[in-house]
Amino acid sequence: MTRIIGVHECELKPGVSAAEFEAAMDTMMKVPLYPGWKICLLKSDRGGRAGKYGLLFEIESTEARDSVVTDAGFTKESEAFDAEHPELVAAWQHVTSLMDQTVWTDYLVIEA
Repeated sequence: MTRIIGVHECELKPGVSAAEFEAAMDTMMKVPLYPGWKICLLKSDRGGRAGKYGLLFEIESTEARDSVVTDAGFTKESEAFDAEHPELVAAWQHVTSLMDQTVWTDYLVIEA
């Protein structure tokens, strides 16, 4: 199984404070995530995105990712999980409502 690292570079909407975004992410990290998924909040301390946020998704395998989302969109499995865990949906909607844009890339872990 190949592990996936998803990197999402986040831009906050104008007027959204760091404290507001971090509080929303704190809530997000306390709700159940999809099986095989973990999330971390990142904040750059230097470089081209100094002071900006990122989300790091660690997914145990391509199968675990693809059971939730594919290039075509969310799956029936993720919809069923969301129905059982409405707190995940609410937390994610709150987080994304604070972001203006996100650039993301999924990476296959070749060597660790």
